[in-house]
Amino acid sequence: MNPILEQLNQIGLGIDESFYNLSPEERIDYMQGLTKEELSDIARTENHLQSLVANIRIKFEESLGDLEISELIEGYYSAGKILRNEIGAYIAWNFQPVFIPVMLYAIFEDHDLAYRFLATLYDNADKHVVLIAVGLGLQCDNNRTLKAAIDVVGLEKYRDLLDVIQSFVSHPSPDVANAASWTVNDLRL
Repeated sequence: MNPILEQLNQIGLGIDESFYNLSPEERIDYMQGLTKEELSDIARTENHLQSLVANIRIKFEESLGDLEISELIEGYYSAGKILRNEIGAYIAWNFQPVFIPVMLYAIFEDHDLAYRFLATLYDNADKHVVLIAVGLGLQCDNNRTLKAAIDVVGLEKYRDLLDVIQSFVSHPSPDVANAASWTVNDLRL
């Protein structure tokens, strides 16, 4: 990995196992029953961790001019969650066809930014790539990715996927269930 990315990754790896990366539901579960003092400690830690993440973001953006595309791609595959999200955001907003395998990999692995990659591919890639991305996205556990895949099915009018989308109408996530319901209705028109 590029030395600059490696340095940022090491900082990020120290954050990956922290409270900062818990889902909102996990945070609520964790915080129930804590004392006021313990909650105050969490807030101080949270502020410190947010500062570290912001610092990683700033240093990453400053280093972009010194990085080759191949280093960004390698960095995405090798990085921990924090740096991977920074590289992924750059990739999503600065589409180039060379990034397509990275995006498909991220969707397959159900990474945090997979939903954003689905939107980027929908906007920029050939339709056969979009269909592959949708197929991968429909297998994800992340509700944002799943909803994004369902949305693309509706936008592209992939009627062959009607039965698959129908299966998500009763999904426990209201966002996913509503997207599936709207898409099923659109596909039946």
